[in-house]
Amino acid sequence: MKRRIAVIGLGTFGQELARRLSLQGCEVLAIDRDLELVEGIAEHVTKAAAADARDRDALRELGVDECDCAVLALRGHVESSVLALIVLQEIGVKEIVAQAVSEDHRRALLRLGATRVIFPDK
Repeated sequence: MKRRIAVIGLGTFGQELARRLSLQGCEVLAIDRDLELVEGIAEHVTKAAAADARDRDALRELGVDECDCAVLALRGHVESSVLALIVLQEIGVKEIVAQAVSEDHRRALLRLGATRVIFPDK
């Protein structure tokens, strides 16, 4: 069975990750608030949608709650990543990988329940 992964945030890292996961055979749901970024990745992933990562109803409607893993690639958006992490936990996502921009951000994400925190720039 294919692994279903939601990539939330389609900056440089999120786009590259979504493409690579798709090439590896994963079902990828790519999400960003910026419609232009969503349209740019749409042909490379299973599904692409414009939505706010803090909107529980939108994430449920898109099926994020049915994904095996969600990756928060919200670089530079500390508050949004923290709030999105809480929403993902509330809707039942079991594995959440989050991108951090600092050591303090990393600690906060881990304390709030991120499965793993990454620093793509390092």
